[in-house]
Amino acid sequence: MQLILSALSLAIGLLAFTAGPTAPRAETPRAAVAASYIRTLFDATLPAQGGLRGNCGEIAAFGRFAAGHLWRALSNNERQNFAGEFCLLAGDAVSRLHGAFPGLILTVREAHDVAQDMVTVHSMVTTQGGQSWPVDWLVSGQSRLADLRVVGISIGIFLRSTAALEWPQGPPDSLTSAAILAPWRQALDRALPVPHAAPPR
Repeated sequence: MQLILSALSLAIGLLAFTAGPTAPRAETPRAAVAASYIRTLFDATLPAQGGLRGNCGEIAAFGRFAAGHLWRALSNNERQNFAGEFCLLAGDAVSRLHGAFPGLILTVREAHDVAQDMVTVHSMVTTQGGQSWPVDWLVSGQSRLADLRVVGISIGIFLRSTAALEWPQGPPDSLTSAAILAPWRQALDRALPVPHAAPPR
C-alpha cells in the first residue's frame, strides 16, 4: 500500500520534473509530437513558471478519466467545480512533491502509438540520490494527458477505485465534486503529509 500511495503522490503531482537531455525515440510523427508535448508541459508547469496555474486544461481529461462513472453522475455545475478543484489538488501535490524530492529529473526515453488514437510516452524519473521510477504517460490524439502509470500502476484507475469505495452501491443522486476529491486528498495526505513548522523554543 505504501508503494501505491507513493506512486500516487509522485503521479498526481504530474508536472514537477525537468526534462532530460536525450531525445526520445519515436515510432511515428504523432508519437514525436506527444513526446514533445510532455517535455513542453513539464517546462511550462515548473514552480518557476507558476506551477499548474494556466495549465489546468492540460490535465482536465486525466481528472475525468480518474473519476470514471462518477463524472457522469455530476451535474454540469459540479463538473465545472470538479475541474477547478482537481487542478488545485494536483497543484498542491506538485508543491509537496518538490518539497519532499527536490531536483527530480524526468528523462523521456521513447514514444509509440497505441490503441484508440493514443500515444504512450515512456520515461524515467530520477531523484538527486539516484533512485529511479519508470513513468509512462498516456497522451490523447488531442495532445492532452489521459493517464499515467508509475511503476506499472495506472494512477487513473487507482484514483477511480479509491473514489468508488465510497459508494459500493453506486453514487448518490446529489453527488458533489468535493465528495469525489475527498478520498484522493486523504491519500495524498497519507503519502505526502503537509510539513509542519518546528515548534518555537
